[in-house]
Amino acid sequence: MSPDIDLQFLRAKLIFIIERLEYLETHAGLTIEELARNFERLKAVEKVIQEIVDCAVDINQYLAEGLLNAEIRSNKDSFRKIQGLLKREDDSIKKLIDTVSFRNEIVHSYDAGVKVIWKKRRVRYFVELYRDYVRDINRLISSFEQPGTGIAEMD
Repeated sequence: MSPDIDLQFLRAKLIFIIERLEYLETHAGLTIEELARNFERLKAVEKVIQEIVDCAVDINQYLAEGLLNAEIRSNKDSFRKIQGLLKREDDSIKKLIDTVSFRNEIVHSYDAGVKVIWKKRRVRYFVELYRDYVRDINRLISSFEQPGTGIAEMD
């Protein structure tokens, strides 16, 4: 029996994230401090990160409401609510929640805060974290559809 969720909508959201992760991959070896040497590149990467986090929160909210009948209180809460669906440990969810804090700093343009939150992490950290997230969501929604209709696994 399939839950009452729109799998096409979820697949479109995952493709949106995958496309942005491919862009971020071109900057994977850089830290925020290194990106800051080129203002336009920094802002482009920040915007893409913001879009990925926002899209993931949309997915989380949709799944929490549709599968768990749970109300989401905040963007961070959206990751906590679907932790069981993703079959993730607390540490992994905390890392995703940390990206919401990073996103909030980006949106509110607190550049000093961005550097404090992100420290010397490279963009690769973010790419790997969200590649895992995409795999987990894809695995979940693939369990509701006919074999061969989901998004192919990412390399």
